[in-house]
Amino acid sequence: MKNIICLFSFCFLFLACKDTTKTANLEAEVIAIHDEVMPKMGDIHLAKKNLRKILTSTENDSVKTQVLSIITDLENADEGMMEWMANWNVPEDNNEKINYLGQEKINITKVKDDMISSLELAANFINKHNNK
Repeated sequence: MKNIICLFSFCFLFLACKDTTKTANLEAEVIAIHDEVMPKMGDIHLAKKNLRKILTSTENDSVKTQVLSIITDLENADEGMMEWMANWNVPEDNNEKINYLGQEKINITKVKDDMISSLELAANFINKHNNK
């Protein structure tokens, strides 16, 4: 009987540690994605500044429309990161934490994708416009 109790205790501790490790790894993945793209916030602000220069220096309505659209995309990406950070609130309960972190990994990946795609769009437009 004593051996069964010891075995049960060992299994319980093993599973608890496994969940804690899974949670820690998942949280590290989420934070790594955030840390990868957070420095790009400065790139977003610089791109908007460069686009505003183009906006004020052109009379072409088509160019103005394109610039305003790209600025909007950059602002939305910037706002996405700010909202994600403001809403970051990891629950205490381990089961809730795993679900929360899984959803936050999806959310921060979308923020990352939005930031990268808007920055690429801005860079391509700026390079194309400056090379005219």
